[in-house]
Amino acid sequence: MRMRRGERSWLVAFVAGLLWYFAAPSSAASGLTENGTFEGRIAYNADGNHNDPDDWASSPVALAIFAESGLKHRVVHFSYNCILPKTDPEWETVHEEGVLGAAKHYGYDRSILYNCREDLDGTVASITRAIDESSAENPLYFIVAGPMQVPVMGILKSDPGKRKYVYCISHSFWNDGYARKYTYTHTKRDVIATGVNWVQVPSQRLLQTSAYGRKPYDQEWAPFHWMRDSKDPSPLSLGEANGLDSA
Repeated sequence: MRMRRGERSWLVAFVAGLLWYFAAPSSAASGLTENGTFEGRIAYNADGNHNDPDDWASSPVALAIFAESGLKHRVVHFSYNCILPKTDPEWETVHEEGVLGAAKHYGYDRSILYNCREDLDGTVASITRAIDESSAENPLYFIVAGPMQVPVMGILKSDPGKRKYVYCISHSFWNDGYARKYTYTHTKRDVIATGVNWVQVPSQRLLQTSAYGRKPYDQEWAPFHWMRDSKDPSPLSLGEANGLDSA
């Protein structure tokens, strides 16, 4: 996976958002665990094929976070390259290389991975299936890390009675559908209208280590060099270390 400097601060901000949601006991995430065991399943949708390349890094890292938290087997859907109006073929390829590389490293089931640009019908059907399998005891936490177009397509085909057990989590107002450079058929408002639970993670721009729109200075990457310099090829799963159920 190739990572440009300009996307790393967004990567860290997004990862912080994921950790905030899954860890905050007083947030809307309360009820995610019971006796220390995660309850429910995880779905994920991201762009990365146009606009900016932050997902080239954040998608593989998200897969790593789930695996290292003992939640790999709770991920039932993972789709990427979801900007439909415009695309960059090279970006599509680079993003997919990162996703597939992380999935292979952590032993994910390839059947849950979908490239929206190559298999839109399969992506939508997988989202619908994940929603239809939801229940009070087995909710779906759907991280929408890209525009709302593809998620809504899947939600609209789902059983309306199952949607109350789905939590759509957005970390970005840009993803919610108000970007001027694109014309989206569906936005955040359409997601909420379907009856799913909407969770808006607070803006993470303040967590960036450099200003948006300029290249970061070398010293601004110092806090993250431990990832670059790690010599451990296969770290122990945090879930295993803590005795969490990952089945």
